[in-house]
Amino acid sequence: MKSHEATIKHLEAYAKREDEALRGLATTRDSAATKLEAAQMRGQRERVLRRLR
Repeated sequence: MKSHEATIKHLEAYAKREDEALRGLATTRDSAATKLEAAQMRGQRERVLRRLR
């Protein structure tokens, strides 16, 4: 019974580490997507402004 409890504790610790790592990756992904979207919007705005000149 003790070995099962120890295994469960190890698995919970592993799941917690994995969760933190994946959340960090998701945050980085979302940040990069936001920056890319902003850069694309700036590029579109600059092209439209050039056409108007």
